Amino acid sequence: MRRKTMCSLDIARFAAKELCGKNLTDADLWKSIRQRTNLSKSTRSFLWKIYHDAYKIGEYWRNIPDLEHRSQCSFQPTCTGEETMEHILLECQESLATNHLWKMAKSLWLQRELQWPRITYGTILACNTADFKTRGKTQAGKNRLFAILISETAHLIWKTRCERIFDRDNLQGTAHTRRELENKWTQCINTCLKLDILQTNRSKYGKKAIKESVVLDIWKGILKDKGNLPKEWIQQSSVLVDIKSC
Repeated sequence: MRRKTMCSLDIARFAAKELCGKNLTDADLWKSIRQRTNLSKSTRSFLWKIYHDAYKIGEYWRNIPDLEHRSQCSFQPTCTGEETMEHILLECQESLATNHLWKMAKSLWLQRELQWPRITYGTILACNTADFKTRGKTQAGKNRLFAILISETAHLIWKTRCERIFDRDNLQGTAHTRRELENKWTQCINTCLKLDILQTNRSKYGKKAIKESVVLDIWKGILKDKGNLPKEWIQQSSVLVDIKSC
């Protein structure tokens, strides 16, 4: 196993201890990012590549002649940090996406929960190991919502970084606006909700269908017009998540 992969596993293991109170093995951590019920295909791939340090950023460019500058943050010269994945997802103060999208995730979470957990690089890697409990009973819906918010937010920050650099040529003034970011994140989370609703269709998915009670538990308290939703709202395609601008 590569040294950097081992380091990622150790970072995730430390965070998982906070999230679930257990000392997880490497096998447990790999299993957590393969679980299809909580993570989308794209976020599973994203997390797997982070664990393996598969993205060509930061240190990758440091010893390549004439390309050493690519190891630095893409917001240079205003940000002088090295462009590690941790820097991109959590640390860069020049990135509106890094700062604003986590605020949106926190805001949505606090609509139904009392406290937003501390988000670290390890939390992102181990997001699907969370085991929140009430009176000793696991809260499956809360666990799944947490995994969705953390994985999708981190992945969107990465995607907007790549879009700015490769599609917009990283020119001055091409960074995403607050409105653009909010629209992208809103669409992303609502897509997760709609996919959950679609997967309750037993005639289509059979034994692989998600129980309606599970979907209700995941999304309760954070839907638009939650006080006026019909009793069978899970059968309504027009239901949306109540996302507020931060």
